[in-house]
Amino acid sequence: MMDFAPFLSPDDAAGEDKRYTPEEVQQMLESRLNEEKHRYESALQNESQARLQAENALREKEKQLKTHEMRLKAQSALRERQLPDQLIGILDLSSEGALAQTLSVSESAFRSALEEGVRSRLRGQAPGLTPLPQKSRKPRSLSYQEAAALYERDRRQSK
Repeated sequence: MMDFAPFLSPDDAAGEDKRYTPEEVQQMLESRLNEEKHRYESALQNESQARLQAENALREKEKQLKTHEMRLKAQSALRERQLPDQLIGILDLSSEGALAQTLSVSESAFRSALEEGVRSRLRGQAPGLTPLPQKSRKPRSLSYQEAAALYERDRRQSK
């Protein structure tokens, strides 16, 4: 076995030399090694947890970015097809294939509903004739002779 140099005891206040046996030295080294190993494993565990959190945050950001890109593609497709932007709420933005499928279904449903609405409006009653606005005249009272003259004139014109 290896011979260890003497160590001074930390509680030796009088300055006396205290010698440790090889078993005591081995025990101190193992104790110190276990402490360092525990501290290292704890640091590794903290580091792996931090890495997991960073990876999860990165995945979430990628997901948000993908959703944003799909939303922009959907808005562009709606404008190209001359559809209202409100339809974006019913589109599936999970993938390009799902977007294309829901866009075509939504477009056909919107167009058929629009066509049906136009047809039902056209089938409605014909618009009535609205009288033209009259100039507001101040009513005046007519004499008997004036009223009789107007009556005769209207009767002759209607014949």
